[in-house]
Amino acid sequence: MNVAILKTINKKNFDRYLINTACKCIDYIRESNIRPLNNKNDGTPLSIADLKIDSIIRKSLNQINPKIKIISEEYDFSLDAYLEDCYWIIDPIDGTKSYISGGKEYTVNIALIYKGEPRLGLIAHPPSKKIWYAKNNKLIIINNGVQEHYNGSKQNTHNHPIIITSKENNIEMENFLNRFKNPKRVKLSSSLKFCRLAENEADFYPRFSSISKWDIAAGHAILNASGGELIDLNAKHVKYNSKISKTGKFIALATKQTKDKFNILN
Repeated sequence: MNVAILKTINKKNFDRYLINTACKCIDYIRESNIRPLNNKNDGTPLSIADLKIDSIIRKSLNQINPKIKIISEEYDFSLDAYLEDCYWIIDPIDGTKSYISGGKEYTVNIALIYKGEPRLGLIAHPPSKKIWYAKNNKLIIINNGVQEHYNGSKQNTHNHPIIITSKENNIEMENFLNRFKNPKRVKLSSSLKFCRLAENEADFYPRFSSISKWDIAAGHAILNASGGELIDLNAKHVKYNSKISKTGKFIALATKQTKDKFNILN
């Protein structure tokens, strides 16, 4: 990694600074009233909180290093930014629809991409105040102020697959699920799906429709740090240095053994 960037993210107080930024976002969301705005051009909902959280994160990241570009769902940017050696990619509120409706399936996502790989990821869940933070393939989970360190050595212990999916339905997904014997399906919105995988509460998350890179980058880093991986349908690792905002089809795996144990790509 670029020496200057490496020194920046490995500073003694860096982790605490970024986690404190997430705590500011959590506090704002929990203490403010829900105020929806008009839908965005793509039809997805927007709230005042989306813009405020974007501002909080953007200010903090610029104070860390103003030379690193920031890609955010809430502001226009050039697709050339994805070709940068290093950039931040954020989703101020992943799951705005759930947030606006008073639900709990939404998160705050922050990730750092270096040479197409997610090297750092943070997911904050305001309803529970829980934070997942991965850096240099090490994972910290902060729950009720208590830090738990994960070492990425978890084992797949489920005899029948626990499959976590988004709430959308399509024929390709149903045909895929029908291949497995006695599967348990869990439907969940936002990047919380990656957090469930990281904590070994599910085995894999298949995605057969396009999704924005900012929806998965932080979760991808957290998954990697917990011993899992994110692959496309050709078993290649998903990368972020292409000049598009959307991903292709992928499968997120709780462990590197999951693919073979359940014959997922066969």
